[in-house]
Amino acid sequence: MASKIIQPFRLGTKQIFLPKFGIALLRRGHDRPNFAAFRVPLRFNKFDLRDYLYNAYNVAVLNVRSHLKPRQPIRMKSNRVIRPLPMKIMTVELRQPFVWPEKPQDVTPWESKEEAIRFKAMKKKYNPQEELKKKGTLSLRDERRPDQEKIALRRHAEELLKAGSWHNDEALDPKFSDPKYNMAEDGSQASRKKTQKSKM
Repeated sequence: MASKIIQPFRLGTKQIFLPKFGIALLRRGHDRPNFAAFRVPLRFNKFDLRDYLYNAYNVAVLNVRSHLKPRQPIRMKSNRVIRPLPMKIMTVELRQPFVWPEKPQDVTPWESKEEAIRFKAMKKKYNPQEELKKKGTLSLRDERRPDQEKIALRRHAEELLKAGSWHNDEALDPKFSDPKYNMAEDGSQASRKKTQKSKM
């Protein structure tokens, strides 16, 4: 463990053991080694980030700058346009330089087969934003290629209707098949017996 550096500034006295906030270190190519950018909550100030980096990571900060980055407006289903809250970005000047490690060329250890299949399917899916960037206009629904996922789902549904039944070759839990576990049916039978006795 690295030795604690000399305290270069006055720290706050409030102790926080279970913080409810999240801070993200941003990787930007134009930053110099002695600068680092963080995305912080809107309620964060410069002293909070400076104390957090010093107490949690033993990183001394010489200067902190902050700015608000506005977000794109969003159109709701009711055709109402709202603008989300901006993001707060803080850029700190570090006493010791920090260099990002090189990106790994082979990312297979961090990716599973299911994730690769899902990512490939998402890329094939129709994306109106990509079409708008390339063509400048959006095509009509009849002009687009048919969705292969919908075609496959329709084909499976037709096969299921022709077969008339479906089974996944797995044993069913007895609670779903044994009548003694069906409390609703037992309760209805008991109520019927009570009504019959009362009529007699």
